[in-house]
Amino acid sequence: MLGVGAVLLTLALLVSFASPRLADKRVRESTRALGAGDLVRARDRADWARFFNPLSVGPILAVAHIRERQSFLRSAERTYVDAVELQPENPETWYTLGLFELQALGNLCDAYEFLNEAYTRDPVGHQWREGGPLDVARNAVNRGACERD
Repeated sequence: MLGVGAVLLTLALLVSFASPRLADKRVRESTRALGAGDLVRARDRADWARFFNPLSVGPILAVAHIRERQSFLRSAERTYVDAVELQPENPETWYTLGLFELQALGNLCDAYEFLNEAYTRDPVGHQWREGGPLDVARNAVNRGACERD
């Protein structure tokens, strides 16, 4: 009985160490498939990545990119929000949601809110540059883009 327990513990440890790597590999495969226009394979690889590591935002963001490419914009938006809800402390989730709002939906008010949240969480990130998405959204908001009549 002790031997079975040791084997099961060893297997559990191996799976716990291998799963994140397998998930990362599937996300990369999904990204390559999306780049090649193979949306079915991209989704399959993203689903496998989620299976291997359900707490990672990488697979969720991969699905969001696929939905965006398919022009399922509301579904993509919901998926980006899912990533933020899974890891609200992660500036990447806020940044990708903000970029989506800005570029895909043209929603400057929400884009500013989300991009500013990402900036607040990571003000020294490499993505921040003068005239970048945060500045574009901020300038629009400052010009009254969010004011209601």
